[in-house]
Amino acid sequence: MASIRPSVASRRQAISRLGARLTRSGYPRLGLLLSIAFAACVGFLSSAGMLALGLHAPAIRYVLALGIAYGMLLLLLRFWLLRRRDDRQFDFHVDMPGGGSLEFTPSQFGGGGGFSGGGSSASFGTADTAASPSGSGSSFLEVAGDADEGVVVIGAILLALAVLVGLGATYSVVANAPALLAEVVLDGTIATAAYRRMRLSSPQHWAQGVFKRTWKPLVSMLIVLLMLGIAIPLLVPGGDSIGDLFR
Repeated sequence: MASIRPSVASRRQAISRLGARLTRSGYPRLGLLLSIAFAACVGFLSSAGMLALGLHAPAIRYVLALGIAYGMLLLLLRFWLLRRRDDRQFDFHVDMPGGGSLEFTPSQFGGGGGFSGGGSSASFGTADTAASPSGSGSSFLEVAGDADEGVVVIGAILLALAVLVGLGATYSVVANAPALLAEVVLDGTIATAAYRRMRLSSPQHWAQGVFKRTWKPLVSMLIVLLMLGIAIPLLVPGGDSIGDLFR
């Protein structure tokens, strides 16, 4: 441990160096991609489960499923952080302003190996269910022309939008995986240990750093899922899933 207080260290420098170390020792982008995929599968299954339990409003169901998926992603990151703490093959050193350094040995926090976890970035709609459209004329269908064709076209556009936003959100998070995971380790282990030694509280919880780096993709997914969930019963009276748009 250096003679300079940890609060003086350049956080950006520490994250950059630790991110590079994580990249050399494993595959942070692949690991985070798999974790997002697994979390999205959990969100999809939770949406299907809520539908089976009688929650037919797709907008509410999709928003809840997104929240469950994000919570699962945080839980996977938590497991990964605990694995890092227990591993003995990783040490970390970062120079600090003024000539000091912040150094941790394998006995103080772990690393080595790749990222474990699993997941995806898909949409959270459930597949089959509910009644097929009874065919009459909402304003949306009148504008689209023929009722059945109009529903399919608009549904395809909304679904494509959801997929594109989901892919874009996933890419933006995965591309930044080394820095995101480095911040998790920094706040979840290094800073915590350093500040405890100085008898100070850690500057922020590791989940805060994750949220700061993911809130924009999260909000974009929230908006598009809300749009999709609101549009389904408008386009298909009685519809409660994406599958109803294409029946």
